[in-house]
Amino acid sequence: MDRAPLVLAIALLAACPPPAPAEGPGPQPQPSGEPVAPPGDGRLAAVDGASLERLTDDAGDELFPAPSASGSVVVYQHEEYEGQGPARVAKRRVLMSLDPKTAKRTLLTAEDRAALQPVLFGDDQRLAFVTNAFGPLALVRAESLAPASTLSVVIGSDLAPALGEPSISPDGARLALSMNDKSGARFIAVVGADGSKLTPIGEGRSPAWSPSGQQLAFVRSAGGYNHLFIVDAATLKDPAQVTTGDFDCDRPTFSPDGQRIAFSSNRGFKEGGRSRSDTLHLQVVGAGGGAITPVTRGSARAATPAWGKDGFLYFASDRDGSFDLFRVRAPQAGPGG
Repeated sequence: MDRAPLVLAIALLAACPPPAPAEGPGPQPQPSGEPVAPPGDGRLAAVDGASLERLTDDAGDELFPAPSASGSVVVYQHEEYEGQGPARVAKRRVLMSLDPKTAKRTLLTAEDRAALQPVLFGDDQRLAFVTNAFGPLALVRAESLAPASTLSVVIGSDLAPALGEPSISPDGARLALSMNDKSGARFIAVVGADGSKLTPIGEGRSPAWSPSGQQLAFVRSAGGYNHLFIVDAATLKDPAQVTTGDFDCDRPTFSPDGQRIAFSSNRGFKEGGRSRSDTLHLQVVGAGGGAITPVTRGSARAATPAWGKDGFLYFASDRDGSFDLFRVRAPQAGPGG
């Protein structure tokens, strides 16, 4: 992916035409378990010296990892492009599943339709994602992780324009998503898994449920930067700001115990003399705010994190040009949580 602002590239969805059929997947990913970035690697490394595991190594980009509870399956978005610069267009956007132990991959969605931003239901048997399989962009539910599973539309672009970034409540009853309002601004809404009761929350994007289902984290503009906020999932009112400072936050994901939030951020871009869009690394903060702990560092970007119940942070990085999937053990909580 070009080093354009990744936040905009992955967040602002527009109705996309069906991509043309493409060649089969590229080389098989390498099995996990082998450190791919020693602590001193200048492109990508864990700040605490933990080993990074590379999960994919394919032509194109892999983004939005969605790990199962055991970590035995990771569903993700795979996309390939043709052309360069302004003429660069996606020719293939599909969902794949990966077994990290064997590196076996399975194509889950049709080659001739776009499939984006997968999320797993709590039973690890069903899937929700954004697709144009039925025409206009829609949020759909797949009844299994089998290839070409039966799809049901949860909500379409007629009710939720430019919808995207779905997140499923732990009980599977509701989905949070971002969408455009009449002015074109992004805001957060919650809808029933059956498509009922679309409820707007307010300005923001990139929602994420807490493991208890009692809170929603999301990103909202504050002081000229995109920061993390949390709102009570029952009332959906009076969100509290979690982060502050001269940096942007994106893609919050809760720790399994709900006490911390990981996110991608350009925090430190000014001090490093880099552009706002050229810096992106994983950070962790307490769900109630406080000190921020950096997780990754280096010249490469780290994006679209997902905190697995197996204790790993799964994410995408352009360490070697295109975005591949990695995982790293999440840092231990400090004295303050």
